[in-house]
Amino acid sequence: MKVENLIVVLILCFFSKFDVCAQTKSENIISTSKVDSLETEMMVLKAANWLENSDLDKEQENRKKINGIVLKWYIDNIGLNISLAEKLKTINGENGGNLMMIYFAGFSKYYIEHKTDKPKFEAQKAGLVSVMKVYKKGVEITNSPELDRLINLTEQGKLDEYVKDNFE
Repeated sequence: MKVENLIVVLILCFFSKFDVCAQTKSENIISTSKVDSLETEMMVLKAANWLENSDLDKEQENRKKINGIVLKWYIDNIGLNISLAEKLKTINGENGGNLMMIYFAGFSKYYIEHKTDKPKFEAQKAGLVSVMKVYKKGVEITNSPELDRLINLTEQGKLDEYVKDNFE
């Protein structure tokens, strides 16, 4: 995903309202009811699970909306670091936006589930684990040498070291 595209997505998120309610099926994640903070977090958790477990070639229109839900929550609560986006772009290779959104979903899910700790380091790892899970499925994915290297490092027990060297 080009930085210019990312900026457009961010601007759209700031000017859009995502009034949604999450279920396990994608068509039930989107609705028009107002939700409070706790309901929004529950919705993001369900959206993150759906994004991680659904093949990238399925339900493209719903995937865009669900990506928007996660991205809006991430921006509103964590903020978006452009250097992080560039690192993810390098890792994801030509898989761009889809895997970047998987990272944001995995990060957000972990962050919400462990919010009392504010575990940024662990959330970064969780985001990468989500990306690797989707990448390994091989559905609508092109080869990424950096992701292959990350998977090998993870299998060697070096994910913590990788995160410290690349995300801190």
